[in-house]
Amino acid sequence: MIDKVRGSNPDFPYQPQSFGIAGTTTTYADEDLIKSEEHILETQKRQAEELKLGVEKWMKEIPFRMQRIIRYKFFNELTWEEVATLIGRKCTAESVKKEFQRFMCEN
Repeated sequence: MIDKVRGSNPDFPYQPQSFGIAGTTTTYADEDLIKSEEHILETQKRQAEELKLGVEKWMKEIPFRMQRIIRYKFFNELTWEEVATLIGRKCTAESVKKEFQRFMCEN
């Protein structure tokens, strides 16, 4: 819904102006749908926060080297080659990837 209203500047000199206003009309069905969607989003947000806390707790329990690999690869979204470079010690992308895969299979 679009409409126009007339008004003026609040300060001197008072000059008449035309303002456009816009809005929407909602129905009770729309409001129920919006509330339902908000409830779903809140539930998903709460589940994501619980998952995040679980991951943070798990990360504290694993070896520091594996923490670094996981942070570089998944949190910083680096390639395996970039992870290997940051880990150092003549690591290759394939060796770091295999180390991660073995760790995940064992845990």
